[in-house]
Amino acid sequence: MEKERKTVLLALAWHLEKLTQGIADYARAHNWHLLIHRGGELREILRRWRGNGIISSFWNAYTDSATEEVLAARSWDATRMVSLVPIRNPRIPCRVVREDDYAIGTLAAEYFLGTGHRNYAVYSDSVRMTGFRDRLRRSGFACCDLSPYRAAEREEAELLGWLRELPKPCAVFCENDWDAAELLNTAFWGKIAVTDELAILGVGNDELVCMAASVSLSSVDSRLYELGQLAAAELDKLIDGTEAPEGALFLKPEPLVVERRSTDFYAVENPELIRMIEYFRNHACEPFSVAEAARRFHTSESALYKLFVRNLKISPKQFVLEQRLRNACSYLKMERAWPMEEVARRAGFPTACAMFSTFQKRFGTSPGNWRKNSRSNINL
Repeated sequence: MEKERKTVLLALAWHLEKLTQGIADYARAHNWHLLIHRGGELREILRRWRGNGIISSFWNAYTDSATEEVLAARSWDATRMVSLVPIRNPRIPCRVVREDDYAIGTLAAEYFLGTGHRNYAVYSDSVRMTGFRDRLRRSGFACCDLSPYRAAEREEAELLGWLRELPKPCAVFCENDWDAAELLNTAFWGKIAVTDELAILGVGNDELVCMAASVSLSSVDSRLYELGQLAAAELDKLIDGTEAPEGALFLKPEPLVVERRSTDFYAVENPELIRMIEYFRNHACEPFSVAEAARRFHTSESALYKLFVRNLKISPKQFVLEQRLRNACSYLKMERAWPMEEVARRAGFPTACAMFSTFQKRFGTSPGNWRKNSRSNINL
């Protein structure tokens, strides 16, 4: 006799591709019928839903009292629920499966401490920021708070003014990649140099968001795909009759930050060198000539060489090559398997062979093998 197909509602407050994909893949593998609802009015759907289960991250369901009453009053005899956000009403029976926000904040602080920063700020007020502040405090550092200036509440001009007043260079931790991208955009229009004045770190590793800005965004990988899989598996157990244990189930983040250019920090004070570094980073994907760079900054080739070697222990040509390697690694880490010729072109290498040769010399392996082992201990 064929097993009855489970019918599950996925109600999301925001679109997180990896999270949705993790749930959808689990549903497909276990022959669920999955209905995806995003945005809009949720109350009537929750009131009338008679399927086997619900996975929800709909914030209004937990902050809006009317929606909360709908959840609390409905019959749960035949339906089970997993929530990806906190539940405050004890009359709503469900299993809470969440990212470990405190651990995410702690990891972000430890990452920035390892880069040598001395000034810090947060762009939110949440459990993640608490973990960030607590870890900094244990190392003797204070933290500025940007949360009152979030664009949803204040004008962008006020946010820009706050960014300009921060002690520089400053490491800024954001609640998610979208908030971090917003800061990058504000810094761009305000002509604040990222990363020489600001180093910005997001959460979620949304590749579309992280790679869209002119300065690619570093991010804590909070394992959203695995979170989706875990939430679906927990709901499956509840539907099959397992009692939901007390307390939330927390998923730890990946132990390494996915590094891109927004946190590529060099502790230099020479303003002319800072301008050169920013220019070379932004134009590393273009043909490079030391002579042309020297002319652009009204200096000689030998003076340019000495300035870089004295302050960075690396020549201008080597610096640009390192940027191209970083660009290539960012593309190789993406879920989309770019052809090597396209990776080389986007990263700034003249040919795929040139990129292959550089990888062999730098890492002792090919770009293809590096991609397969992109979570290795290679440290850029």
